[in-house]
Amino acid sequence: MALQTIDEFAASLERVGTTMNGVQDAALHKCIPLVRARIQRNYDEGGTADGQAWPAHAPSTVKRYGPHPLLILTGKMKAATLDPGSGHIENITGGTLTFGVSGDLPEHPWVHQEGSKDGRVPQRQFVALDNETVDKCVELIADDLLSVFKGN
Repeated sequence: MALQTIDEFAASLERVGTTMNGVQDAALHKCIPLVRARIQRNYDEGGTADGQAWPAHAPSTVKRYGPHPLLILTGKMKAATLDPGSGHIENITGGTLTFGVSGDLPEHPWVHQEGSKDGRVPQRQFVALDNETVDKCVELIADDLLSVFKGN
């Protein structure tokens, strides 16, 4: 094995780090369908990723808008959460996946996600993952990183 200077060794480590970030970013792209499917299930089941049902509509909400599925009055917020397009956020950079919906939609998604500060709108967390989804994503990333070390 040839000797390396400290500078050569540092450059080698930097190349490995850059490769690993690229592999991790590529692996995170594989997680997007899993994330999307879990959030779709949250909407379908009317609850959080850990199985807690969202609080029911207040009687005043039903009186004002009529009966409708929780968080789906017009469908715009759900569409923005799940489908690329207006209001959808889906970004992978530096080993981080950001997925969700813009807070500036007229439907005020983050008021629903977190609940209103005054308590009038209860928390109905729709952008959330369960442990199973997280574990599957971790496996995808780990498998791809391991293949780099193995030289595949």
